[in-house]
Order: sequence, then C-alpha cells, then structure tokens
Amino acid sequence: MPITLVISVFLMLVGFFWIQHNAAVYRAQIMASSMKYDEDLPLWGGQSKGQLSLGHTRLSKDGKTLAVEIRYDDDAHTGLSSFGNRYKLRLVDTTANRMKHLKMSYGIFGTDGSGVLTLHSKTGFKNAAFLVMIIDNGQLVTTDDLNDPTQLSDSDIDNSITAELSGSSDNSSTNSNGEDENRAKLPPLYYVRLNAHNAIRNYRNWNSDSEMIDDLFVRENLATLKSSMNKVHAKIIKANRTLDEMNRRIQENSHDQIARTGKQNIKSSLNDLTASYEKIKNKYQKLKNSIIASNILDPKQTHYHTYTVSDLNTIH
Repeated sequence: MPITLVISVFLMLVGFFWIQHNAAVYRAQIMASSMKYDEDLPLWGGQSKGQLSLGHTRLSKDGKTLAVEIRYDDDAHTGLSSFGNRYKLRLVDTTANRMKHLKMSYGIFGTDGSGVLTLHSKTGFKNAAFLVMIIDNGQLVTTDDLNDPTQLSDSDIDNSITAELSGSSDNSSTNSNGEDENRAKLPPLYYVRLNAHNAIRNYRNWNSDSEMIDDLFVRENLATLKSSMNKVHAKIIKANRTLDEMNRRIQENSHDQIARTGKQNIKSSLNDLTASYEKIKNKYQKLKNSIIASNILDPKQTHYHTYTVSDLNTIH
C-alpha cells in the first residue's frame, strides 16, 4: 500500500475522531450551561406581570450552598408577591444529575428588593445544569383577573406542569395550541437555569441570611451605587463650570442669546443631575445604614417538588 494512501487514511481517522471529540465536548458544555448575569428569566407559563432577571450567584466556601439573586423590576414588584412563602418552587433535574436530598428555599429581601434562592446539598453540586421554576402562588389580582373564569386551582396548576414536563421528557413538542392555551392559564411561572460551578466561589460559608445577603449583593450594590454617585457628581462639576462660563459671557455681553439659551439649558440639566444624585445617595445611605436581621428573608418557601427529564434543552 502506497505510503501516501496510509497517511491519508490515518489523517482521515484522526480528523473523524477529533470531530467526534469536539462534538462531545460541545454537547457537554450545552448540557452544563447556565444563564448569565443580568439575563432575563424566561416566562414558561402564565402572563407576564413584570420582568425577573438573574443577579449575582455565589457558591459557599465548602461548595455545598448556592445563593442566587433574583431581581425584580418595578412592574414585577407591583404584580408579584413580595413574600417568599407565597411562591411555589419546582426543581427540574436530569436523569444524569439527580439532585436528591437537596434543601431549597426562596425569600425576598424587603418588599421592594431582590429575591434570594438558596440551594444546599450536603454532597455538593455536580458540574451540570438544572432548572428552578418560580411560580407566583400569591397571585395578586386586578379587577379583570377577578372577572376571569379561567383561574386555576393549585391542583390544576400542578397537574398542568406535570403534564407539560412529562411531555418534555418524552421529547414531544411543547408548541401545540392546546399546550399554549394551558400555559396561558397558569399564574406567572418563571424559570432560571443554573450550574453551581459557574457561580463565584465565596470566601466563607454562611451562618445567617444577613451574611449571605451581604456577600451576595449588598457589598457589590454599594460599590455600584458609589460609582454611579461619582459619575453623576463629575457631570455636576462639568455642568457648573459650563454654567459659570455662560454667566461670565452674559456679564460681558448682555445681548449674547447663545449664552442665555445655554444657561437655561444647563440649569435644567443641573436640576435633573442633582435630583438623580440625591436619589442615588439616598439609596446608598439606606443600604449602608440598614441593619440586616439574621432572618431577614423570612417568610420563606422551603417546600418544592422535583421533576426529572432526560434533557433540559427540551424545556422552553
């Protein structure tokens, strides 16, 4: 057999195995992937009552506790409950990553703050993704909601979720009109895809809610607010310099209409900047001076049900 043919066959085999290896690595990465910081939580069922997004995630020093910040926008705070125990929790794991004996809770930091999802595993976490569904069981209602005859009971909600996830695990389509209609009747149901190995490793374990909240987002939020204050203050300084320039021009030439218009515009901008600075400063001082109780996240939801599917990527 010519040497060139042998080399060609060898290279073809190497290329084939290399492609298969890369494909396997890519599939593993997809299966282990988690949502990114500041990414919006998808709405899996129900009608949106605001936007939730993924905030900071921290893994305790011993690798056994995962803390997750869930951010609420103003609409979400208006339409969703501000008490953790009024939510339903659902864990969706996979046959390759059964998460048995997991402790999970959900609480909210203040009536206008972030939600905190906590997961504890005495054996730690695999480098694999899982889903947590957050369902507003408080179901704050409007007048229109009260007049809607299609409101579901708790058992209806659980049966609907079970049926849909069973379909997902069988790789059946989740886009049929019937399933879409059933989902629309659900209360707001958001989900977050997580992998503990993608979280930032914390420098300590947590013995209380206050320690967790401090490490999870208080320190970083203070730094962010301080940075925002500095940026606005720098703009105020520049605006005052410009205002001083316009005043000096008018003193030299009282008929300078450009200076007068500029003065009026910059004063308006200064008022807006000053108001913005005071607003940020008040938030900073309130957060800095707040005394965070050790059980600040109470009342929490600590009960959940688990669903196991073969592939998380079938859930959408």
